Amino acid sequence: MKKTTLIVVSICSIIALSAALAASYYVRAQEDCCTPPNMYASYPKFHQGASVSVYIDQSSGFTSSEQQMIIEGIQDWNSQSNNSYITYNVVVTSSLPAPGTPNTVTVRYNDNFSSTAVAATQMFSGSGPTGPTVSGSMVFNRNIRSGDPATLLGFHKRCGAT
Repeated sequence: MKKTTLIVVSICSIIALSAALAASYYVRAQEDCCTPPNMYASYPKFHQGASVSVYIDQSSGFTSSEQQMIIEGIQDWNSQSNNSYITYNVVVTSSLPAPGTPNTVTVRYNDNFSSTAVAATQMFSGSGPTGPTVSGSMVFNRNIRSGDPATLLGFHKRCGAT
């Protein structure tokens, strides 16, 4: 039950991440999963066709199986037809890029329960020498390790799980 819950939550979180990262197209990668929310046009997102490096912080507390499931969930988006044409390259490391590094997402584990989210993604925009920059930060809360549906409230509301 816990492993299944973790996989479903990870996949739903990745869908939410892609909605934030992709162009403002309607994305539906899998028929048996939730539809990500539409984002405002001004919401920071990677440009169509971008190559995005996703850095999983191995020193933040993820287990090796959690890291592997996150890697698989993110890499699965590379083969989806979703009009973003974004390529995700995943790296597990304890040396994360500096905040705001263009076309990057950092992923870390938070060993606290959240009453509002299993995982959360925050996107940032800025400007650099070559123009606008976009980066992101994703945090998986301790809820990913719980099989208790009460701790998965955000997942239930967004994905219609029962």
